[in-house]
Amino acid sequence: MKSALQLCCSALLLLTLASCTVHSQYIKTDDQGQVTRLKRSFEVDAVRYSIDAELTSALTLDNTGNSILALPEQSYIRISSTKDNLDFVLERRQADTESELRVHGKVVGDREQSRRQIEHLTLLMFRHTPIGAKGRVNTLLQYQGTTKVLHEISLMQDLESKKQYFNELAKQAVLTEQQQLQLIASTSTIQSDYELTELMLLLAQAQSMQPQVQKALLQTSMRINSDYEKRRLFSQLAQAHSGFPLDQILQASGDIGSDYELGQLLQQAAPQIQHNDSLQALLSAAQSIESDYELQQVLTALPFERFSTTQNEQVIALAAANIESDYELATMLSLMLSRASDPQALQNAIKAALKTISSDSEKVRVFELLHSA
Repeated sequence: MKSALQLCCSALLLLTLASCTVHSQYIKTDDQGQVTRLKRSFEVDAVRYSIDAELTSALTLDNTGNSILALPEQSYIRISSTKDNLDFVLERRQADTESELRVHGKVVGDREQSRRQIEHLTLLMFRHTPIGAKGRVNTLLQYQGTTKVLHEISLMQDLESKKQYFNELAKQAVLTEQQQLQLIASTSTIQSDYELTELMLLLAQAQSMQPQVQKALLQTSMRINSDYEKRRLFSQLAQAHSGFPLDQILQASGDIGSDYELGQLLQQAAPQIQHNDSLQALLSAAQSIESDYELQQVLTALPFERFSTTQNEQVIALAAANIESDYELATMLSLMLSRASDPQALQNAIKAALKTISSDSEKVRVFELLHSA
């Protein structure tokens, strides 16, 4: 959530979103993330648009969600277009909202063509800025249903607008499995790792997901290139209350290239391991960690005291095969011996692992624990 009066400013920023290019923007929001001040210049299909707005509270919309019935007091919206030199102004200083449409500099009256032009400009503003997002989602849900909101999201080229609608829909509506899949599919044009992660987290936290939707979300996560963002997403999904199968999250984590980020995720997941499928998925992911320290940290986070002898032997075998540091391997074996429910049953596996340690002092450290267990 953005803090009060947080600024999102950029001068002559060139952001290309499909057929829409944002040339400059200035946005100020309140502590609820609602726009209070916006100036944006952008181009859609070779037509340049400029929007200048100041809002003191929510807009009043008609039942279609496409037309503004009233502005809050001391507010205005101005939308200009290079096509036909359109200039549309909505303003409310006191009691009533006043509007004016100019075409090539001349004021036009209330007729069918001018009403269509105003609706086009207003709809374009909604789809290319986050202005009025919360109220518009409310209106569309109330009068036209979830399908209409999903359709609007699919048409949005502005990332911040899509995120606002996505967020409001996920919070306000209980989506069917098919609608959740459709919402996930609507992220296909998002290239920002951060924004894609944010939207996936919003959906996962706000909705209860069926297995097919969970699978689609994890598949979508493959588009995230940032190891940090991918770990941030999986760390939330790996929490026990998320409802996501831990083994599937661990399998999806296999393409995290950073030893640190993968290590942090696996350390978080390790204490939750209860089933053999999850253990095998974690061990498989852990094998890609090259850092001896990070691998030792992951393996020692496992609940050895709950594991069977066979499961602990699998951990020992992986450690011996992948940890080259004598110190880190001896540390991992020592911790296992101090926590395993039946350390004596691990003697053969421990002795086999000790053959890979060159340091006599590290061997002695483990032997002493083994014989005192």
